[in-house]
Amino acid sequence: MPPLDGLQKNTIDVGGLATLVQQFMTLMLYNSGSGQTTPAEMVLTTSGGNVTLSYSGSISMNSQGVTVYLQVLEESNTYTFQYFYVGFDTTNSSYSTSSLELYVSANVNDTPPGGAGTGVVYTDIVRIAYTSASFTKASDSYLFIVWLIEFQNIPSYLVFFTPILQNNVGIVP
Repeated sequence: MPPLDGLQKNTIDVGGLATLVQQFMTLMLYNSGSGQTTPAEMVLTTSGGNVTLSYSGSISMNSQGVTVYLQVLEESNTYTFQYFYVGFDTTNSSYSTSSLELYVSANVNDTPPGGAGTGVVYTDIVRIAYTSASFTKASDSYLFIVWLIEFQNIPSYLVFFTPILQNNVGIVP
């Protein structure tokens, strides 16, 4: 794996992230959310239009999608949440890209032990990161894009208020 400093950097969409946090806090406090069920999307801008990679729980042959893996680390009573968004295209499509955008949603499971809540409620899907990217996907090749979004140095008393982005494992605090 190349050193982290050698990887391509992206830009965090501060407005989108602020919207996500605001919607997450509304879910936490008032339990009012949307019926949104799309955990993640990657939008690749091409000369022929956009290619949208939508959420899929797993990577499979001859398909396109995004899958999400969460890793939670704890050290000295602070937490780091790492979300790995893996975009893939294993079809015989070919295209050239000029930019990428990452869209995500957060969720809250309000069902307490005993099952009297309404279930999982979701934020809207919002763009939280974007980058310029110039590459070509050939028809005889597979495309994999890994995007790491990380919330660092979260004190234990704030873990409950950190947006939990939807992920394959379905982890919630």
